Amino acid sequence: MIVFDLDDTLYKEIDFWHSGMKAVARAAASAAEAPGLYARMMSAPDPLADAITVASAESGIPEKTLVDVYRCHRPEITLDPEAAYVLATLRDRGQRLALITDGRSRTQRAKIDALGLARFIPDSRISISEEVGDTKKSPLPFERLMSLNPSEKEWTYVGDNPEKDFFHPNRLGWNTVMLDDNGRNIFWQSLAPGGEYAAKHRITTLLSLLDLII
Repeated sequence: MIVFDLDDTLYKEIDFWHSGMKAVARAAASAAEAPGLYARMMSAPDPLADAITVASAESGIPEKTLVDVYRCHRPEITLDPEAAYVLATLRDRGQRLALITDGRSRTQRAKIDALGLARFIPDSRISISEEVGDTKKSPLPFERLMSLNPSEKEWTYVGDNPEKDFFHPNRLGWNTVMLDDNGRNIFWQSLAPGGEYAAKHRITTLLSLLDLII
C-alpha cells in the first residue's frame, strides 16, 4: 500500500494559508468596513505570525474567532498537477492508496474534499490524527492502518517532514520516501534529525515516485 502525507506533499500548505487569510480578511473587513485589509495583513512584518493580529486589531473581532474562521473555512486549493497524475497512475496500476495526516478533523476533511482525493483514496483508508487519537509522532496511525489492512505485505509512506513522517514507518519495516521542499513549503524542511528519522529515499518531484514503485 502506498500511503501519503497531505500538507506539503500532495499540495502546498501555503496555498491553504493564503485561502484562509482571504477568508479571515473577508470576515474582518465586513465587520470593520475596512477595504484593502488583506493587503495590509500581508504587509505585516511576519505575515505567518501576525496577519490575524492585524485583522483583529482593525476589526475588533477576537483573534480566537478569526483563527476559527481560518480553520473552518472552505479552502480554495487544488491538487498539484504532478500529484494528480501520480495518484491516478498508481491507482490505474492497481496500487492501493491511503492517507495519514495530522490535524483537526474539520480542517483536514475540508482540504481532502477541496482536493478531490476521494477519486483516489477511499475514506476507510484516510487517517486524521484528531479522529484516530494521536499524531504521527506516535506509531498509532501507522499501526492502525496496518491492522485494518492485514493482507497488505508491502507498505510505503511518502511525506516531507523528517521530524515525524518516517521514524515509525521505518521501525515498522515500511519503505519511506521524502519529497524535497521545492521552495514553497510553509515551514523550513529540517534534515537535522537523521538516523531513523530520515527517509530511505529522497525525491525532488512526485513523478520520481513512479520509478520507485514498481
